[in-house]
Amino acid sequence: MELTSQMPPACATSIRNTGFQAPPFALVFICQGTHSRGTLLQIENSAAGHGSLPSFSRNCPICESSKHTKLERYCVTEWPVVRCDGCSLVYIARSLDYSALKQDHAWEKSHANEARRRRKNLVYRLDQATRFRLKAGGSADARWASSAVRKPGNVLDVGCGGSCRVADGVVPFGIEISQGLFEQAQPKYAARGGRIINAPAHEGLDQFEDNFFDAVIMRSYLEHEAHPRKVIAQVYRKLKPGGFALVKVPDFDCVGRHVMGAKWCGFRFPDHLNYFTEATLRLLAETNGYRFERQNVIPRLNDNLYARFTRLGVAAQPISVPREAVFEEALA
Repeated sequence: MELTSQMPPACATSIRNTGFQAPPFALVFICQGTHSRGTLLQIENSAAGHGSLPSFSRNCPICESSKHTKLERYCVTEWPVVRCDGCSLVYIARSLDYSALKQDHAWEKSHANEARRRRKNLVYRLDQATRFRLKAGGSADARWASSAVRKPGNVLDVGCGGSCRVADGVVPFGIEISQGLFEQAQPKYAARGGRIINAPAHEGLDQFEDNFFDAVIMRSYLEHEAHPRKVIAQVYRKLKPGGFALVKVPDFDCVGRHVMGAKWCGFRFPDHLNYFTEATLRLLAETNGYRFERQNVIPRLNDNLYARFTRLGVAAQPISVPREAVFEEALA
């Protein structure tokens, strides 16, 4: 099916005239103004082998402002990269629907496709060959997560993938949206007396009692979540008083992004929806009742930002964030 057959006539004519060729997973945002917020837009791209992928437009996932500025430098695909005019969060203004992430565009499939594409780029191959540098800015993932978790206790890994990454000595629980990865991980959790739920994070969290977890691990997860504020608020309720969440996300303010620009390894479309800095990640934590602590030893050297969200006694309140409340993003 031709992509332009599902677009308004004027927009379709304009695209044909420019010779536009849609890349895999195409969800053309050029016409997004003709769709109301939350309306599913489905465009078939048979060449990608994923059939019809539903998506929706979204406001800022932290402050919910509908006003944003498009960052042309980073709009190298059909996915619009924007900066919120309210809180300065950088994010993708369209998201795949959760239904697409269960099988058709599951993480393990999109990750493999992206890896094949990137291997064709010399800069990417050099980046991969020097990944040892990342340890200078923060602990290795496994050691970072396992050393922080109290024992014994209940520990949840959100977006756990196909393995049980929770340290020994605790009861492990997991939430994974991919059907294939869920099936891989299920026997591993059962063998340790825990369980894993196959669902989007907000649905999976609803299946646990409040004040149930001693710790929650969100490692390479929040950048994928279309509604991070909603999930962080739910995690607050599921944590015991004094419990904490361990968070790892790509750091939009890192040296690597400033040097590499649009070729930075942290960009991955359409999987990575949210591009946090320390300032915007802190805002997400503190406006939801957490104490924020950066875990990186040297800020911004690592491509990833490590943080600890500790639950305080004050529940989250609705917010309206003025732009001056957050550091201005350095986008040069």
